[in-house]
Amino acid sequence: MAHLANSLAMLTALTILTSVAAVGSDKFGKRPPSYGGGPVQSPNAVKYDAQALKAYNVPEITTNNKNTLVLKYPGKLLLSASSIWDGWPEALAFDGNPHSSWFTAKGDAVAHGTKPWLQVTFPEDVTVKHVTILGNRDPRWLKGYTILAGTIELLDSGGKRLAFDENDGTGKAYDYDWKLKRPVARVRSVRFHAMGDQGKANPYDDIAIGEFQIE
Repeated sequence: MAHLANSLAMLTALTILTSVAAVGSDKFGKRPPSYGGGPVQSPNAVKYDAQALKAYNVPEITTNNKNTLVLKYPGKLLLSASSIWDGWPEALAFDGNPHSSWFTAKGDAVAHGTKPWLQVTFPEDVTVKHVTILGNRDPRWLKGYTILAGTIELLDSGGKRLAFDENDGTGKAYDYDWKLKRPVARVRSVRFHAMGDQGKANPYDDIAIGEFQIE
């Protein structure tokens, strides 16, 4: 039964990803989704103490998003993106550590003419009331990788849009904190699209997201 559930979740994600490809750039090819959610064993999943974060002038986190839906399905979230920088995959935006980030591949930035995106698909329908995209807070590459504006979509299992928000990031890290007026049911995937970024402000021509939180 578990194998069947995983197969159905993968099929749902691939159905939704087809609609993503229709509106995104195929410059980096079609990257297959992978399972994740929860702590990541990686040299790039670094945890910093308060003293180090202060020394690096890392922006504080102000959202009250409890991230309950991401925490509910450890290792069972189907994660996908327009691209990754090798060693900095999608999972780093769903690991509960806002100071490790997902980075796009070189050149995958709005500033370079692409449409970077990051998406999570749940193993079952969920009800969403709050989505937060925390801007990059990796102290090693803190400046020049920021997403300045973006959109958030809530999608059902067939890829139909249930809710949509477009906004500029706020605060020093350009966070996106979307509190819906009323909870939205039957959500299977949540997708973030970058609409403006600093892809030309760093030597690697990429951008990053610190954490993708959903409750």
